[in-house]
Amino acid sequence: MNLLFDSIVELFQYLCKLTGLRYAELNILVYCLLIPLTWVVIVVVRKQKHLLLLAMHIISVYLYLSFRGELNIWSQQFYAKNLTYLAFFGKNTPQGYINVSLIIGLLVPVFMYGLLLFAKKTMILWIYLFFLIALIAYQVFIVRN
Repeated sequence: MNLLFDSIVELFQYLCKLTGLRYAELNILVYCLLIPLTWVVIVVVRKQKHLLLLAMHIISVYLYLSFRGELNIWSQQFYAKNLTYLAFFGKNTPQGYINVSLIIGLLVPVFMYGLLLFAKKTMILWIYLFFLIALIAYQVFIVRN
């Protein structure tokens, strides 16, 4: 687990050097914006509709990148709070933070991709909306506490 976690951290650090983004900004961009963007791409491809949702996700990524300078303090605070809660949720395991981070950062998105790719077409919009609402609720929880 440590090797996988460390590899992801190294990849993110490399991407930060490549893009000029700070680690917290890249983390937020990937987990809060780009991964949900890929979810909606799957929905649009499978259902052949809901382009407005796709456009909204693309606009959110554009806005975050456009205003990242103004959002720097917020990004750092959000990322720090997220780290605190990941450590809190993982405090009962020997490698708590790392395990919880991998579950939330890798296993949950992979599970979501599986659901979106293999669920009945009639269900995928609802699955996507459930996960999007859960992600937003988590983000609100982090910001408010």
